[in-house]
Amino acid sequence: MSEISAKVVNEFRKVTGLGLMKCKELLAQAGGDMEKALTLAKEQGVKDAGKRAGRATSMGRLEFASTQDGRAGALVEVNCETDFVARNDEFKAFAQDLAAHVLAHAPTGATDEERVAALMSQPFRDGRTVAEEVTAVNARTGENVSVSRVCRFAVATGGRVECYIHHDFKSGALVQLDVDQVEAGSHEEVQHFAKDLALHITACAPIAVSRDQIPPEVIAEQKRIFMAQLADKPEAMREKIAEGKLQAWYAEGVLLDQDFIKDMDKEKKRKVREALADLSKTIGANVTIGGFVRYVVGESQKPAPATE
Repeated sequence: MSEISAKVVNEFRKVTGLGLMKCKELLAQAGGDMEKALTLAKEQGVKDAGKRAGRATSMGRLEFASTQDGRAGALVEVNCETDFVARNDEFKAFAQDLAAHVLAHAPTGATDEERVAALMSQPFRDGRTVAEEVTAVNARTGENVSVSRVCRFAVATGGRVECYIHHDFKSGALVQLDVDQVEAGSHEEVQHFAKDLALHITACAPIAVSRDQIPPEVIAEQKRIFMAQLADKPEAMREKIAEGKLQAWYAEGVLLDQDFIKDMDKEKKRKVREALADLSKTIGANVTIGGFVRYVVGESQKPAPATE
């Protein structure tokens, strides 16, 4: 067989993103046939991905994409094995492209697992599905790469979807504000508040927007814990003290009951619910929190299986 030209090798590199020596090796095995080499690359990528599948992916990054009008936004968590790859341009570009894809194609599902499963089968680019693209990124980076969580919010009438991601791309939040008047929803103050609220959620880690969103069994279990902690107190005091502890627990974990982080340096501090009410007065329309998610890279990952 004649020597494979540099032009063919470079074209193959552009298509696959693989290293120079790997491209030469695959093209040689395929006798210089680009299509056969692509098939070999795919087969090799799947095989290598299978070998790496059990390795822990506690590193990674968050990325966000939104529509120009801010009425829809998507947040994704893409994981890898090391911080070195998490900061790699190849990995970063994939995460950014994936966020844009989720924004455009809205994989459905009630849970992260369901949304990721729906996402994996969607067409992505160059004739590959998202799952196949993950395998390709796996091959190009040499690490186990996975998509653990994705979320997309979109306002139905007026409002704004905003995101905050910490400078290290390892923690962030996506939040949706609903406004009952379409024009008021595009008010600059809504955008600013939504961004501030996303930062607040990232820093303060609420578990629900309001108390009524917390399952009754969770509240009952928390009260039981407080009562057990007060076992040495007189019976007449236990209920009252436990209720006080429960109110403090609400103030710490319920978004609307939390102290608004943007007021921490102000003389007059507000709860999030009060800041939201002030925003409604400012724009002359009712503003509510339609939902939020808070991601920290690696927190949803299961430990890698033990090796002997």
